[in-house]
Amino acid sequence: MAIVGVMGGFAAGVAVGVAVGYHLKPATTPASTAAPVAPPRYPSPTQTPAPTASEPVPAPADRGATADSAALTQLLNICIDQADRLRDQNEVLWRQFNSRLALVDVEVIMADGEPFNSDRHDATGREATTDASRHMTVATTELVGYRRNGRYLRRPKVVVYRADLDQAGTAG
Repeated sequence: MAIVGVMGGFAAGVAVGVAVGYHLKPATTPASTAAPVAPPRYPSPTQTPAPTASEPVPAPADRGATADSAALTQLLNICIDQADRLRDQNEVLWRQFNSRLALVDVEVIMADGEPFNSDRHDATGREATTDASRHMTVATTELVGYRRNGRYLRRPKVVVYRADLDQAGTAG
């Protein structure tokens, strides 16, 4: 069990280190490793330009940014999966992992006690209560939510309190 905790912590550290390093990597390639660039070819004055497509083709830099964004999202999803495993095994490492995710603007969302909102939470179950004030509030967060730059990477998966209310709105 101790080896699993150490290896889980090691894997978590590596994953977060890669995510932070990836996010903070320099935007340019060092000159010593850059591939030689061919000089641009200019059309002669007698050539007519090629017809343009109705949709603009993204510049190579834009395509690279899209690929980088997709790769970063995939890497963050791997980190979230690892965080789920750590939460069950070692809460201290889980907290450290999440604090490192915060370095790349990833926010952890624990919804316990919040009013349930289907736009912000995914209900996975219900828990009965006789306390009318708890009706439709989050009882527990089964899977923590993660958000980056205002966009959910994963909404919190929650269990919601439900009271059996009579017609007057009181628990019965």
